[in-house]
Amino acid sequence: MLFEVPIETERLLLRPEALGDYEDIYRINTDPEVTQYVGDGSILSLSQNTFRTRLGQLIAKRIEDEYGLAAIILKETGQYIGACWLKYDDFLDAVELGYRYDRAVWGKGYATEAGTAVLQAGFQLPYLETVFACSHPANAASIRVLQKLGFEHVSEKYHPQAKVEVPIYQIHRHSSGFPSARE
Repeated sequence: MLFEVPIETERLLLRPEALGDYEDIYRINTDPEVTQYVGDGSILSLSQNTFRTRLGQLIAKRIEDEYGLAAIILKETGQYIGACWLKYDDFLDAVELGYRYDRAVWGKGYATEAGTAVLQAGFQLPYLETVFACSHPANAASIRVLQKLGFEHVSEKYHPQAKVEVPIYQIHRHSSGFPSARE
């Protein structure tokens, strides 16, 4: 992971995900309201053992990834509330910002706060100029988060898993207001 963690914000600690986060990650990723706009929902059909095995593989891969994923922890309580990441996405053929949060914390600004921190860290990488994101068109809350972060709508693209045209957003380092890359 090239952007450095831990990262602290006013209310959050962003740190690498760990196998100890398994129960929270499984609970969030098997909540039908949380995952209703994620692909085709197939993550809901994974057994706990399969999910645990895949999580271990994903964590190992993310440690070696160029960008990274951060577990989002409430500083006040130590509670795991979700994840925010930058990764290369095949569908977008670009670096994507993604996030997923426990429904109990929706609407409290945590996605915007963590997204800002992850983008700031990512834009410190000298070769990362643009980050993309997409959201199911019915996921108004996610689209609002992208807009608050400064993403601009640039196109639509058919998503074969979701079976719908999804809006594509982008943010450029130079127009984002984030600090310049480290030299």
